[in-house]
Amino acid sequence: MSKTEEALALAQTPVKYNLPVSINLRQRINLKPRETFFQSIKSCIKIGKFNTLVFAVQQSRQLITCNSDGTDVDYIPLPYIPYFITEVNSNTVAVSGAVYKIVMIINISLCSVTSTIDTSGECWGISYDGSNLYVVIDQKIIQVMDLTDGKLMWKFENDEYPNIVSATTDDDGIVYVINCFTSTVVAVSEDGSLHREILAKSNGLKNPDGIHFDKKENVLLVCNIDNWKAFLFDIKKNIT
Repeated sequence: MSKTEEALALAQTPVKYNLPVSINLRQRINLKPRETFFQSIKSCIKIGKFNTLVFAVQQSRQLITCNSDGTDVDYIPLPYIPYFITEVNSNTVAVSGAVYKIVMIINISLCSVTSTIDTSGECWGISYDGSNLYVVIDQKIIQVMDLTDGKLMWKFENDEYPNIVSATTDDDGIVYVINCFTSTVVAVSEDGSLHREILAKSNGLKNPDGIHFDKKENVLLVCNIDNWKAFLFDIKKNIT
């Protein structure tokens, strides 16, 4: 085969993407605030072998934990307003403190803050990969640091991305992004060339802000800011 024929064959080979083809509601969760004043849920995560759900509540400075059916509710008081959450292990989460320029390490079983890490700027989106902690700083820089001592490993900064806040990814590199203003969730392919709106107001979303993909079960957890509703969606995909 000539080089021209090889190039033509390569160009005609379909690119395989794995965007979600089926989104099914598994569980609708109605949470209740412990206090009577207005409160909002900023973010959410699903952790551990017992599938514990964790929600960050800003006005009362606390985390709420419960089972996946909304039962066995616990409240964990925090010294700072919580923003975004990532799992460290089955009993521990890291929570960003945004304007407080701090990351809180929290033991869910003990319901307490075990340590804190100071950051160089406002810390927003946060993710832990088993080795390093990835933190969005000032909504424009991604810093990678050692979880034990907060030592900076490397950072990413690009003027083309001035408003990075948070997102979640699956094992295939698909990125799930919330648009709070339109109450939608969009799935974006690994190379950014394809995207698909997969959830909207018709699915119960109303100003959603928290999103987390559970890679063990292929489940997407989404929570609304104001009405204290959260949803677990089963994600099914095909390679096309």
